[in-house]
Amino acid sequence: MKRILVSPKIVTNSALSMVFVMRRRIVISSYGIFVGSKGSRILIKRKNEVLAEIPVFEISQVVMDTRGASISTSAMRILMRHGIELLIIDGVRAIGKLSPTRRGANVNLRMRQYDIRDKEGLELARSFVHGKLINQSDILKSLAKNREGRIREELRRNAMEIERIAREIEVKKGDPERLRRDFLSLEAEAGKIYWSSIAEILP
Repeated sequence: MKRILVSPKIVTNSALSMVFVMRRRIVISSYGIFVGSKGSRILIKRKNEVLAEIPVFEISQVVMDTRGASISTSAMRILMRHGIELLIIDGVRAIGKLSPTRRGANVNLRMRQYDIRDKEGLELARSFVHGKLINQSDILKSLAKNREGRIREELRRNAMEIERIAREIEVKKGDPERLRRDFLSLEAEAGKIYWSSIAEILP
């Protein structure tokens, strides 16, 4: 079944049969879907029906997995401004991606939005980075399923390594400023692994 994967809390009732949870990643694989924007929200529409309306800060990635869907340039601009990757998939392989010029900018921005000296703010920052890494690991695992040999094993291995870094972030302790630096450093380390993996499968 063709699917739109978004968080169930922000979809209309008519779309519930098409909606599944996937950690803030939007996967578009249904024919006739249009991805647009309204203010600081991303809209998922089919004809004149709004299927989902997602605040951009809740999104970690948008994946287009069908030839029958489209996305507006205004939506792409908003994604790039907020550090959100747009990935294009053709069947079993990724054929292209649109990435912000400053990777990780969304994590840095979110961390600056909270008082890192405050315990609650620190835990929110931890949650943002941890969630991003788990999402990256899930993407690599998903891509590995349709591949064989060296590429399959490398994707799996890198997914597990990113998971290890995510677990380290989850349990890391220390003073707030040191933790902030550690979170950013570990996020960058995982990002290198993730992007090198994506580069392996791009033509």
